[in-house]
Amino acid sequence: MRTSLFLFLNSIFIFCLNFPLAAEEQKEKVGDNLYLQACGGNPQQYYSTAKKIDNLIEEVPNKVTALKLSPYGRPIITKAVSDIKIENNLIASAELHNFRDLDIYNEMGEIIHTSKVSGASSIYELKYKEKTFAWGVGWHKRCAKVHNTDFTVLRVLLPILKNGKLHIEEKVFNGAFMPKYLNQLNKALEPVILQSSNIYAGASSCFYCLPRFFKIDNTNGFNELKSPKELSSVGVDIESIDRMIYVSWLSQYGLTNIVADFLLHNYDTVFLDASKYMSWGDFKFSEQKSICMEEVRNPVSLSTIGKACFPELEHTSYFEDKSNRLY
Repeated sequence: MRTSLFLFLNSIFIFCLNFPLAAEEQKEKVGDNLYLQACGGNPQQYYSTAKKIDNLIEEVPNKVTALKLSPYGRPIITKAVSDIKIENNLIASAELHNFRDLDIYNEMGEIIHTSKVSGASSIYELKYKEKTFAWGVGWHKRCAKVHNTDFTVLRVLLPILKNGKLHIEEKVFNGAFMPKYLNQLNKALEPVILQSSNIYAGASSCFYCLPRFFKIDNTNGFNELKSPKELSSVGVDIESIDRMIYVSWLSQYGLTNIVADFLLHNYDTVFLDASKYMSWGDFKFSEQKSICMEEVRNPVSLSTIGKACFPELEHTSYFEDKSNRLY
């Protein structure tokens, strides 16, 4: 009896080896629209809805055109298409194949740009007043679950019309589209995009806290806004959002006198915002304010201002002049 049972079970085992279970059924079908929602550079999941950030950015669908192995190992072939209408009715068209291969055409169907995205991406249309003016490819390395930004990297491709011809300018933005500034970008008088960086690269780092703003259009390309006057000209006001970050934003461009004047008249409110970024310890407000006021009336440098007003934050680069490293 035992021998018969053993032979029976052994035959079943051999049968299973020779006839394995059927592979998991292909979920995607020809004609499906797939979205990545900027979730990592090698996403293993597709979404049925597009990533949309207010009225500023919208993901273009990747349409499944065939069920076969792509050059990048995925079991589907996809294509995404987006058009941008420039002045004089000129049209630039972008095509993204298999989440990686990007081609941009002019109105004559001639390729004016071609590149390979370093990871899997959708096309993300950058919009101003419901009109697409640029494209982005990129992702958030942690699917926007950490760090206060929507994209940890976004390569922006901007069609430019010069001398009657279209060409593409591009710029990589790290930490693009910070949620705390979206309202300002929505209200901007012209298209504005921002990138952000860490204020300090140590244990006390404020990740993607320090913004940089760029005005962009299809004639003049990318232009960084480096002063309060330039920010005001496009209707952006970061001072009202976070005064400590505003001081650090001024500092990165080496605007010593403007930092000093702002602290002279706004120390108390800056102090309230600064509490989010430091542990006060033995900090004595009245005493520190008195030291700060003496310094900002006759400022020597950003470093001396920081040490006099907020020594802990000066130590962690909140008052650092980064103008010689910005590009």
